[in-house]
Amino acid sequence: MSRIFLLFLTLKINCISLSIQEEIELKDLLPDELENLMDSLTSEEEEKFVNSENVEDPELAVKLMTSYQLINEKTSKLNQPARDFLNDLFNDLYESDDKELKGLSQKYLGRWNLLSESERTGVQVVYPKIFNTLNSKKFKDFAKMK
Repeated sequence: MSRIFLLFLTLKINCISLSIQEEIELKDLLPDELENLMDSLTSEEEEKFVNSENVEDPELAVKLMTSYQLINEKTSKLNQPARDFLNDLFNDLYESDDKELKGLSQKYLGRWNLLSESERTGVQVVYPKIFNTLNSKKFKDFAKMK
């Protein structure tokens, strides 16, 4: 199972309560498939996942693999710069804490602005929630705050 996908899920479970600003949450920068997956997990499945890097429960493994495949299929529709941008964003979100969000928002606002219009449109089609968050005034204001 892809390390990035496991990172996504761990981020979703452990960091969902962190917020960039009042109305922008980390979950707004992650694929909907992860939110749907988390909604479908039982408390016991969540506990198993949080406490283990390797998922041994066959039913949970199928759920994780299905979500991973859906995300992979969607992301594969993007061109390389947009894919790289999203993969880097997801990795950095996983490895950061709330103290580092300011720097990350600045970094990714800058990178987002460097993507071509067609690359951004691709993200909009595949991940509209993430696109809307990155283009929001609140995200831009947060990234520019000192």
